Amino acid sequence: MPDLRGLSLKQLRAFRAVLRAGSLTAAAQQLSVTPPAITTHLKTLESFAAGPILDRSGDALAPTALGLELLRLAEEVDTAVDRAHARLQALKSGAAGHAILGVVSTAKYFAPAIVAAFRSARPGVKVSLSVGNRSEIIAGLERNAYDL
Repeated sequence: MPDLRGLSLKQLRAFRAVLRAGSLTAAAQQLSVTPPAITTHLKTLESFAAGPILDRSGDALAPTALGLELLRLAEEVDTAVDRAHARLQALKSGAAGHAILGVVSTAKYFAPAIVAAFRSARPGVKVSLSVGNRSEIIAGLERNAYDL
């Protein structure tokens, strides 16, 4: 069984570009690399797949059965990368994430209203409310257990 953990995004993107563009030269132009770089990526993928990934017998390049699996992998990886990018943007903008609010026991009467208002304003952010006595909350602040 081949070990695919050494695959790179560049190799998978090169393979997808070859199939979309229909030639190594066109794929190289799309990716702003040289055709030998594309060839190297394809050879590396073929060694990972332990067999040919492209059928060159017809007029156009077509993926073999092994190539189809790598193509599916490339699409899944690109989807995961896009999803991670969107998630990172949401976290950076404050539209997603997790906030922990630590309050002393006397604040338990008005803190839920603050949490509810915050959740309405930022539905993608999970908010946890931790209620404790003064010394517990101070100890939590000292060990950075709370965001606010």
